Amino acid sequence: MADNEFKKEMKELDKSIEDAVNEVQETTKAFRIKKMIDARLKNNDYEDCYFSVLILDDSIETSFKELLRRYDYNDYTIDTVSGCWNLNDDWYQFRCNAIIEWSAVYPIDWNLADIIYLEELYNKRKIYIQVYHKVSGNIWEPIH
Repeated sequence: MADNEFKKEMKELDKSIEDAVNEVQETTKAFRIKKMIDARLKNNDYEDCYFSVLILDDSIETSFKELLRRYDYNDYTIDTVSGCWNLNDDWYQFRCNAIIEWSAVYPIDWNLADIIYLEELYNKRKIYIQVYHKVSGNIWEPIH
């Protein structure tokens, strides 16, 4: 009898641990972002977007260029971006399909770790990002 009670207690403990792990996973940034992307993709709710990125911290420029190359984007810069104050800044630009959320615009074909890296760079003010979405033809509007 004691053996059955022990097995029952262990099963309940395993269930409690599994529930705790699931709760932690649901609160992580990666899980939330993946859940948002999956929900939008399920409904084909994504946009053709154009990202312009300004490097504010030179120490991350190499890693940012590596990120662009992983997705076959050019790593050269341009010096004029619509709406920028300083026309001599160097901006990186790339175009991709992305979902638009209140929290950010997330590329749908990127590795989740790279999406989180991009968001962390922005949140730590190491980069500045402007995103435009395609309205029709060659008409692009900024995401507000």
